[in-house]
Amino acid sequence: MHGSISIKNVLPAILQTSTTSREKYTQPYSGQNFTDMIWWQQDTSGQVMDPYDLLPPIPIEGAPDYSEGEERIADGGSAMMAFARMQFDDVTPEQRAAIIQALLQYCELDTLAMVMLVEHWLGYFDL
Repeated sequence: MHGSISIKNVLPAILQTSTTSREKYTQPYSGQNFTDMIWWQQDTSGQVMDPYDLLPPIPIEGAPDYSEGEERIADGGSAMMAFARMQFDDVTPEQRAAIIQALLQYCELDTLAMVMLVEHWLGYFDL
């Protein structure tokens, strides 16, 4: 977690060590904004991937870079930028729909991340 208690740092650390999370989130997850998403994946070095890195890019031509050079919304700052862009920039209906979908996916993952953390703690403390 590198000394941080941010959900963005806690979640990958918990996923790396939690067998419960591995068992549950290697199965397809479908929610309001995802279909058959696998949240527990490993990279080529065997480390569990950060679920926020698994969010899909915004599927529109000319989408702005929202997160470290990628066309995705994967943190609060990029979510705020995307929302502001829809309010103040001239965006096409297609761009607006794609940005809204990306925001919904980011928000759903944020909520799911909190659920993952609680599930881990409940199992860890045998509650």
